[in-house]
Amino acid sequence: MDTITVKIPTELNNLLTKISKQEDRSKSSMIRIALQEYLEDLYDAKIGEEAYNRWLKNGKKSVSFKEILKENNITLEDLKED
Repeated sequence: MDTITVKIPTELNNLLTKISKQEDRSKSSMIRIALQEYLEDLYDAKIGEEAYNRWLKNGKKSVSFKEILKENNITLEDLKED
């Protein structure tokens, strides 16, 4: 495993220390998990945006949830669970 050095603000380090103790994990582990999740989310968003742009480029049209409800004569009230 590689090692890197990162400078972070004191407040962020304090929060990291607090949460690491609460989770019974090392700060390194918490940073690794957070970074991995962030990078995966960033990658997924990029892939999604590229797919959506291809969709639009090919003349496709998206329909909003509101439009679907209206077309089917459904209200938000109809969707609420008791």
